[in-house]
Amino acid sequence: MGARRTARTADILTSERAGLSLRPGNRHHEAVGVAAESRAGWTIAGVSAGLAGSWLVGGGLRETELHGSAGFVAIAYPSIVFGLAFPVVGALILSRLPGHRLGRLYCLCGLASSITLASFSYAQNGLVGQPASLPGALVAGWVSSWIWLCGFSPLLTFGVLWFPDGRMPSRRWWPVAAAVGLFVGLSMLSVALRPGPLNHPVRDNPLGLPLPRSWFDAADSAALQPLARWSSTR
Repeated sequence: MGARRTARTADILTSERAGLSLRPGNRHHEAVGVAAESRAGWTIAGVSAGLAGSWLVGGGLRETELHGSAGFVAIAYPSIVFGLAFPVVGALILSRLPGHRLGRLYCLCGLASSITLASFSYAQNGLVGQPASLPGALVAGWVSSWIWLCGFSPLLTFGVLWFPDGRMPSRRWWPVAAAVGLFVGLSMLSVALRPGPLNHPVRDNPLGLPLPRSWFDAADSAALQPLARWSSTR
């Protein structure tokens, strides 16, 4: 009897942490929500793995060999690890705790890392390897120039703020979260709209604003300073 009561108490605590209710009328809807979150998480994990595989098929390793081991570690290796590992971890979290912020964050950031690999490889083949051979190569090059930020910046910021239970340490941290969100958004806009050559230097940014690049460098520095000060206090 005592063991059943202890197990029941553990189930209630787990459900409360996941935002679930144990009332009979809500169990069906909650079960549907849990299944939907789990399917979405594993779908993202599968898509992310497929995109990483397309990078391999598209000659990704061959391109990294041209840049040496240092180039591979600096460019491709983090995206491979993030793109394969984090969506799986996120899917596992969502399978147990639907709606968990870290589970969703891990899935989306991992997917962004895999998109970075696939879009870079596609653009490299269509713009440099065999110019004008692939449709949309310039668009892929533009996407790869900024989406890598979606794979790393949120993990290094919100991933710390929400760890381990998906919640802020206290309400006093909400201004920090707002500043972090502003930093991530401004960083992506700055890279996406920066004039001049893309990371595939044979073509310029098709959406680059006709403004001096020094303005964008200043905006990046202004966005990084508050983050650096916050990181030094952690």
